Amino acid sequence: MIRPFELHDLAGLRRLAEHGLCLDTRLALTREVRSLPTAFWASLFPGILARTYVWDGPHGAEAYAQLRHGEGSPLARLMFLAPRQFLDARDCGSLVEGLLREAGRRGAQHLLAEAEEGSPVFGYLRQESFAVYARQAVWALDQPRTVRTPPAGVLRPQRARDLLTVRSLYAAVVPALIQQVEPAPREARGWVLFQEGDLVGSIDVQSGPRGIWLEPFFHPAARDVAEAMHSILANLRPTDARPAYVCVRSYQNWLGPILEEAGLTRRGEQAVLVRRIVVPISEPRPLSAPAIEHGATRATPIRGHG
Repeated sequence: MIRPFELHDLAGLRRLAEHGLCLDTRLALTREVRSLPTAFWASLFPGILARTYVWDGPHGAEAYAQLRHGEGSPLARLMFLAPRQFLDARDCGSLVEGLLREAGRRGAQHLLAEAEEGSPVFGYLRQESFAVYARQAVWALDQPRTVRTPPAGVLRPQRARDLLTVRSLYAAVVPALIQQVEPAPREARGWVLFQEGDLVGSIDVQSGPRGIWLEPFFHPAARDVAEAMHSILANLRPTDARPAYVCVRSYQNWLGPILEEAGLTRRGEQAVLVRRIVVPISEPRPLSAPAIEHGATRATPIRGHG
């Protein structure tokens, strides 16, 4: 069975945390993965941080998992799982099913995780009916080059008034199937590039004590993309101790050579996996057709996002 983390679980989590896995690449690269304090503070102030759950198995077996879910978001993320040896357990599927129920109660419609293809955790997630719906490459830079030529147009930090335009660019660049799982940005954050009055680039930036995470979305018609990335990275001032990481999804893989030209080094690639959350219908109603996913009850419709 699965249950919310309680203070008396601290000793068990402390014992197993060092044998855990982080399934959120941004978190792993930009912040120290500190599952123990996260669980502690979330147990005191539910809802403000990632939630930690405990799986109590037979013969005293136990495992821990952490979810992150923003209020009102259709997406929940599987952040942390411990111990990694749990992936070989015969009863590990009950943990995933429990996490799906908890995420569904919070209003999420999808559960997302990231893993390197061919790794044990990737095999575990595929076994638990997670599907690969995207891939991403991570590029790294610790010392930006000197900016010689600024990009054409206007490159500046995002403002609140840019949000609708950024969402329109996201809708134009990101495949519709992915937008169903990962909706358009909900807040103005990062940088924008305008050329001839049109938004042609949006670069989301999130910083942590160990690194800076950038996720660019460029229109194929954008010019001087390398110069734009040069300028942003120079402004962010990454260092050896706090590198910059640029995440490029497979549908924007044409950015790879441009980032290499800008001095970044490819560090790795992950599969982005998703499992749809099935929510039981509260009122009985006849089904017009058999359920098409794993013989389950009807799924909650996916909300559209413009």
